[in-house]
Amino acid sequence: MTPGQPISEYLVYMNKRIDFHLTASKTNDTSYFIAGKRKRGNAIHSVSGEINPRKIFVVDNTVYILSFDYLLNENGDIDSLGYFTGIGTIVFTISNNKPKIYWSEAGELRQYNNMFVGIWRQKNSEKYNDCIFTFNPSGTHNTLPFRSDFYKDFASDDPCKCYFEIKEKYRQYGWETYDDSNGYKEVWW
Repeated sequence: MTPGQPISEYLVYMNKRIDFHLTASKTNDTSYFIAGKRKRGNAIHSVSGEINPRKIFVVDNTVYILSFDYLLNENGDIDSLGYFTGIGTIVFTISNNKPKIYWSEAGELRQYNNMFVGIWRQKNSEKYNDCIFTFNPSGTHNTLPFRSDFYKDFASDDPCKCYFEIKEKYRQYGWETYDDSNGYKEVWW
């Protein structure tokens, strides 16, 4: 995550699609302030929170994995809003002294790349649901951990067994317009 650069990602929460558009800015040596918007269906709300890095793992001389804790509040006075909290990982390289999201056509490290695993908890309530974030929830080497039931069986013409498609029964939860073959993000913010 490059400070000041917006990122967009998708969330699976009870199999529902939630889109995020976020910006991170470094607040001190140990945390980042996160701000932006989230969209579920037609409802758009502002969000804010923080990311606190835990540890950086060196995969080789050019690839790193950052693990972190996150807290992201849905802002507003509506009782049905809440907050997201959990742990995450981002795989990155350094290019021209700036972090750059790592991507491999062979799919290495995808299980760690841009994953946010945690819960959503409703404000003033004990109600919560498991949730998983990622930049690209389906496509070639794009999959969510702990969600194998979310995907179709591999096609017979997929020799690498690496193209993940969302099952039709889940499309009704906001995934109708999501194109598994194209990580294109609709501009809604």
